[in-house]
Amino acid sequence: MTLINILIFATLILAYRIILRQRGRGWFLLGLSVLAVFWLQPPLPIRGLDFWLPLTTLGLSVLGWTITTPPENRAGRENWITAALLVTLVLLIAATRYLSLTGLVTPSRPPQLLLVAAILLVLALAGGLLARLTRPAAAGLTAFLVILILVFLALKIPQLAEQLSAGFRSWAGQDVARASAIDIRWLGFSYVVFRLMATLRDRQTGRLPGMSLRDYLTYLIFFPALTAGPIDRPERFLKDLQGDRPRGRQSI
Repeated sequence: MTLINILIFATLILAYRIILRQRGRGWFLLGLSVLAVFWLQPPLPIRGLDFWLPLTTLGLSVLGWTITTPPENRAGRENWITAALLVTLVLLIAATRYLSLTGLVTPSRPPQLLLVAAILLVLALAGGLLARLTRPAAAGLTAFLVILILVFLALKIPQLAEQLSAGFRSWAGQDVARASAIDIRWLGFSYVVFRLMATLRDRQTGRLPGMSLRDYLTYLIFFPALTAGPIDRPERFLKDLQGDRPRGRQSI
């Protein structure tokens, strides 16, 4: 994170605390955290990867909420608004490719807008189907936990990371011979994974507090902790987050 990044975020946080009304603070914090996932991602040598990795972070976060939240708590109005806001922000970030040859929010120029829209549509349909057909179950939680661990190992073991880089380079039409283990620098992935694991384990043990999609996403990608932690507990983070809201309007 550069000095300019720090100054900009400090200014926005000041606005969050002083200027914004309490009712809008939660949405502002989520929107800022979503933008930070893309904006703080370092430049990568693999074409388009500095856009697709942040998008994958958001996708994993939504998936984590879906499989840890009981079906009766998924269809609230606030959750639909959160999903719509998430899609809108991603499309707006992708649309910045038409404003710059390099990238305004992302380090490089985002992929084609139609491609991003198509992938978001597929993800939305898959997420909607998953939300209708699943409920928090031991097998599903364990399977997602194993997937997270495998991805984490693939990124942290140099030999596996190099093979993964070669696969991405081949997909992007770039020279596979130049693949390196340091090609995939995924901003905040370790912290997001550990927070996801915390929610999975808490759901398995029955300690996970009820969280709306907005609160869950904010917990996972909270931008002040995205690059350097700490790995907070869901219940403590939720208590602090809801402490900024008027009584009687807290999310559950």
